Amino acid sequence: MISGSSQPEAVRLKVEIEGVRKKRRALIDEVRAFKRRLNYKSAEGETIEKFLKGLGQAEQEAKMKKVGMLKKQKARFEFKISTEASSLSDEKALIRKINEIEKELNEELRTVRLFRKRELVKKDIEELVAKVTQTDSEISELDKQLDVLYDSLRKFFRAERRVEDRKRGEKKPPLQLPEVNLEDIVVIKKKK
Repeated sequence: MISGSSQPEAVRLKVEIEGVRKKRRALIDEVRAFKRRLNYKSAEGETIEKFLKGLGQAEQEAKMKKVGMLKKQKARFEFKISTEASSLSDEKALIRKINEIEKELNEELRTVRLFRKRELVKKDIEELVAKVTQTDSEISELDKQLDVLYDSLRKFFRAERRVEDRKRGEKKPPLQLPEVNLEDIVVIKKKK
């Protein structure tokens, strides 16, 4: 806490200043946490972009359609196995086709998930940037508030100091030098 006077006005200003400073420190810690998360999300977004290698919206839609088609094929073959009576070799062939479709589906789903993840990461980055700018503006408002409080505290201390100077001036009478005659200092010799 700021040292100085124990006047109620000064104490009130000091308490206010400490409260604002605590809020400011808490906001600064929040900004640091947001920036750490922002750096993590940015790195994550860059990594996803490397995997996708610039695939655009058209490729994404094509992958989504392919995933839908593969899911339908897989469901059709599984339904065929469960409902139709067929020979053992035919069932094995259908199972092989289902396994091939499942492998291809997993590869396509991985890409589709990356597309979704990329969009989510972009949204997270936008939200974090907005939070950082909002918190920075709150910190600057608290800085202005602190400036006003410090100015009023300085004015209070200046006024208090002036009063003390006046009191000191009243207590001490002005210095008065004793009157000294020239005769007291110098011995004047008379001529004989």
